[in-house]
Amino acid sequence: KGKGTFVKDLPFDKYTNNRLGGFTESIEKIGYKAYTKVLDVSMIEANQYFARKLQIEIGSPVIHLKRIRSVNGVSMSLENSYLNKSMISGIEFTKEYLDNKSLYRLLEQKADIKFSHAEEKINAILSDVEVSELLKISKAEPILFIKRRTYTIGDKPVEYCENYVRSDVYSFVIRFNKE
Repeated sequence: KGKGTFVKDLPFDKYTNNRLGGFTESIEKIGYKAYTKVLDVSMIEANQYFARKLQIEIGSPVIHLKRIRSVNGVSMSLENSYLNKSMISGIEFTKEYLDNKSLYRLLEQKADIKFSHAEEKINAILSDVEVSELLKISKAEPILFIKRRTYTIGDKPVEYCENYVRSDVYSFVIRFNKE
């Protein structure tokens, strides 16, 4: 009794209705310290799945970023981002996208990306072995699985992301207004 890891109730149900600023900006806005650990940066060829998600040809170059996102030392999510290389060709990710950097800030500053909107699909799933180990949670822990597509002005997808998010410290509150 009284031993082990305790997670202070983090206010991750207080996002505004605009999460397009990205993880780092959203967390910093509520006064917490965001941290990103880059696990992998690689170039892949778009298979049929990623070609459809990014609206590009099969075989087109795609940048894959695998990251752990943390807040105040608590691992929050494992993110796999897939970026349309043709839209961001001026960025050398292995040199410019290092730990603790904001991806969206980099895209805005170095590739002149102007974000328009994002779409997310959220499902509840059980974590697998890899996700459990990386997020330091029990195997088969309930987590949120978020598929996200982020678009530029002109309705072109620049990023497709698959996020595995701890549901014990992260939740969504959705506000509906009468029109």
